[in-house]
Amino acid sequence: MTPANRQMPKSILLVDDDRSHLQMLALHLRIAGFRVQTASGGEQALGLLRAKRYDCLLTDAEMSPLDGFELCREAGRIDPRLRLIMISGAHLERCIAGLRIEKFFPKPLPLDQLVGWISSAPAEARLDGAS
Repeated sequence: MTPANRQMPKSILLVDDDRSHLQMLALHLRIAGFRVQTASGGEQALGLLRAKRYDCLLTDAEMSPLDGFELCREAGRIDPRLRLIMISGAHLERCIAGLRIEKFFPKPLPLDQLVGWISSAPAEARLDGAS
């Protein structure tokens, strides 16, 4: 149902150490038409990123031992073209200042807004202007 001229990530690596949130969000994204791979933590996500290219990384901020901020830093080194999106119930959007994170979504997560943003945001859009 997406127009052919609209760029839409084909694959999303979704990372969250809260299993129920991970499963619920993965289901919602799959229903929206995305191919979704899940990881239950930052280390697992880095292994997946080293093995395969994804269009988008969607990660929770609060994880242990590797949090979402460090995951985004490392993920950006592995694949500079990777779109980075963060969700958090404990941090504010200003916490991503200076990082190459395109978008921040607070929890509770507005699922329709998330899907709409991922579907319509140009791949080259960056909060810090980087391409």
